[in-house]
Formats: sequence, C-alpha cells, structure tokens
Amino acid sequence: VLLTMPLPYDDVAVEMWTFLVKDPSMLQGIIDHFVEILITNQPYEMKPASKSRGGGHLMKSIPSSRISVLLALYEILQSLESEAVILDNYHKLYALLTLNIGHSVDAHYDPVEKSSTEGNQKKLVPSAIACDVFREFLRAAKSEKILEYLNDNGVWEWCGSVDRFCDSINALATCLCRFEPKYVSKVISNLNGVFSSLFDVNRQVVATFFAELVNERCAGDEALVELLMNSLIGRLVDPDPTVRRMCVRGLGNLASMGQAEVSRSSTTVLSSLMAAIDDRHDVDCSITLEAIRGLSKIVAQLDESQIRPILVNLCLRTKPIFEHEMPEVRSSSFRLFGDICKFNYGPSASCLLDQIHSNLIGILLHLNDADPQVRAACKWTLKKMGPILESDTVNSMFQNHLVEEGHLHYGEFMNDLAKQLVNEFPDRLNMYVMGCVNFFNSIFEEIQCNAVLLLGFYLGSLPKERHTSISKEHVIPSLIALLKVNNHKVKIATADALSLLWSY
Repeated sequence: VLLTMPLPYDDVAVEMWTFLVKDPSMLQGIIDHFVEILITNQPYEMKPASKSRGGGHLMKSIPSSRISVLLALYEILQSLESEAVILDNYHKLYALLTLNIGHSVDAHYDPVEKSSTEGNQKKLVPSAIACDVFREFLRAAKSEKILEYLNDNGVWEWCGSVDRFCDSINALATCLCRFEPKYVSKVISNLNGVFSSLFDVNRQVVATFFAELVNERCAGDEALVELLMNSLIGRLVDPDPTVRRMCVRGLGNLASMGQAEVSRSSTTVLSSLMAAIDDRHDVDCSITLEAIRGLSKIVAQLDESQIRPILVNLCLRTKPIFEHEMPEVRSSSFRLFGDICKFNYGPSASCLLDQIHSNLIGILLHLNDADPQVRAACKWTLKKMGPILESDTVNSMFQNHLVEEGHLHYGEFMNDLAKQLVNEFPDRLNMYVMGCVNFFNSIFEEIQCNAVLLLGFYLGSLPKERHTSISKEHVIPSLIALLKVNNHKVKIATADALSLLWSY
C-alpha cells in the first residue's frame, strides 16, 4: 500500500517508512521485496512525449513502480540506525543501483496523477533520484572512501549525461575494486546474469563495468579476470555498438594484468581486436578507435615470438587506417605502428623492415597532416622506425629534426630526406615512387600535395643514369592528370613538382 502512495512521499508516508526500519527482521523482507521489483520490473518504457516535452517523439519513461521503490529506499537508508542489513545486501544493492544509473540516463518520469504535495521536485527527475539513492546507500554502508572519490571527481554530474554516463559506470567499478574489494566477486555474479538482457542499457552498463574491472585487475583476482574476459568476448557480436565498444575496451584493458596474463590470452585477444577494427556497423568509428588503442596496449606486453604469426597481418590491417577521415583514428593507427617497431629482433626483424619500408611514404606524407595530433604521432613513429632502417643518415635526420613540440620546415626536410632515400635505399626506388603515386588519390588535399611534392623531390634527386629504373610512362601521366583536378592547391603543388623534372 505504501508503494502506491502519491509521489513524492508526503510527511506521513516518510514517517511510516521510517517506522518500518526499526524492525530488523521486517527490514530484510522489505529490502528483498525492493530487490525483486527492481530486478523483475521493466526498467523503462518508450512512450510518446507529452505536449509539455515537445510531443511528436518517443520518450524514455521510468515506471511509477520503480520510482516508488527508489524513493522508499532513499527514505529507509536515511533512517537506518545500523548498517548490518545493508552490508548483508551490499553486493545486490551496488549492482542494482549501478544499473539504475544507466536506466535514468535521458529518462523522464511523468506521474499518472498529480501529487497534491509540494515536495522536492528534484526527486521526480530519474537521474537525480538515481544519484540520491546511491549516495544514501554508500553513506548507510559506511563506504566513505567511495563517496569521497565520487564527490571529489564530480562523478554524480556525469550520471545523467548521455555522453558521460559510461564514465560514471567506470568510476563505480574503480571504486568497488579499490575501496571495497571483498564485494567484487558477488557484484560480478549479480551483473553477469544481466549481460544477456533484452534492454540495451543493461548490457551497456555491464560491459562498461566489466571492462573497468579488468583494468583494475579485479582487485588481484586472476580467476575473476578470466571470467570477465570470457563474458566480454561472448558479447563482441552484440547488436548494440556501445556494448561492442566496451567489450573491445575490456580486451585492451587486459594489458593492465601484465605480460604473463596477456601471454596466456594473446591469440584470442589479438584476433578479436583485429576483427573489431573492421566493424561494419561502427557508424562513429568509436569501436575502430577503441580496437586500435587496445592493440597498442596489448602489443606493449608481448614479445617477438607471440607477435610473429600475425605481424604482417597486423601491419596490413593498420595501413589502410592511415587514411581514415577521423584524426583520432589516424593518429592512433600511426602510434600503433610505432609500437610494433619494438619487435625488431629475432625472425620478425626482416618482416618488420619490409613493412617499415612499405609504410614509410604514407607516414612521411602525414607528417604534414592538417591535424596536429596526427603530425605528432607521425614524428613519434618515425623516430621509432629510424634505428631499424639501417641508415645512420636517415635515422639522424629523424632523431634530430622531428622534435615533438618543434616546428618542422616540411618542404626543406623532405627535400633533404629525398636525397638520402635515393642514396641509402636504391633497391626501394620503385616502391617509394609508386607509394607516392598511390597517394595522388588521397581523400585529403594536403596529402595529395605532400605526395606530389615528395615525388618531385625524389625524382629530381635521382641521377640521370637511373632514370630508366622508373616507369615514366605511368608516373608522368599521373602527374599531368593532377593538373586537371578541381583543386588549385593540388595544381600548384603539381606544377612545382613538374618543374623539378626538367631533366626527364
């Protein structure tokens, strides 16, 4: 009957809930009933928006049955004199209230009938209710360190945000591992059953929570990490992109376990992350970005023997992403290639050298990318590649001129570098030339211009007796074709490049 009273609860209802708290045996029954409602009842409904909310679209609405339980739980938690019952149910409540954070995101509550009580209207905002109840739960359970962490880091402000609610779930997982590790196993058990829920938001919350638990090493429990990894891998084909992205993040977070644990799972994790790069339904490319970053973290924990079987495949998967339209993806892919350069030993050394020469032109061209973070990533990667190229002159140019925060005179640098490439790597002549020509079709005008410029410098530095080594019948017409494109910058760069080829 109390749960059917108008909301927000008036003073009489609050007093009745407070009275019930005084009987510990009854309190456990109430908690059990609340838990059952929160587990079994539909977390939200999609309803037509009311006229006051704009109308004409579907709106995420929290049912009254859930709001009643959450507000009742809030009043009970405020009135508790002993934390014993709460501690006995800590794992259940932590899991359910974490899920409730997800349910409340971008949600509304429209009561069926207006309350005559002029109560605190903030309590009728689902995201505010979710935060208030969680705070009272932590206070009642004496979890002061968790409460302090969430308050100091402004986590409560993220809870109602569509863009940042996953960050709030991360924080809740972090706090559980760091400050209440004894409950980690039971909270996982409570959440694991929800990982196959029909509601996307439930799976989003669980995937996000599990991914961060892996990052926190499950408070040192390796068996739990293995359980979570299996759960995350099982949801990599989830229809919801946020769930897939968080599962991919969890796989990358395995790197926090260290080399031994990564080694045991390297084959499965690497293959899963490489497959995630090509997610066909990744509209905003967030899964691709997460996969690349995850690969960088995992690669850092592997040795040569473990990367050897997939080294070439990994490089081939990475190369097309250098031309990705998103700067974050481009910069991360370049840095991943830089991370791969650590395997310059053992049987992988010769394969790696071939891949470095194959990718050298693309990285040099993006050294003058329009985006500063891409330019910085290319500088960093070229300095990793330098010692492997077996040319002291080229390596010296990379190390001395590619200063992280310094300004690079790109034209001068490329002119000088082109001369050294001609002298140091005569057997790579056609590879470099065709590499430049291939970038004539880049989606970025800056890269087209850079490709034309580098080709001009390179061919202009080539001794006359070696002119016959290149396919002039293919290269020159490709350059002339660029004079006809509808882009004045490309035309100017092409004209400048052709002016360097007077001897041809």
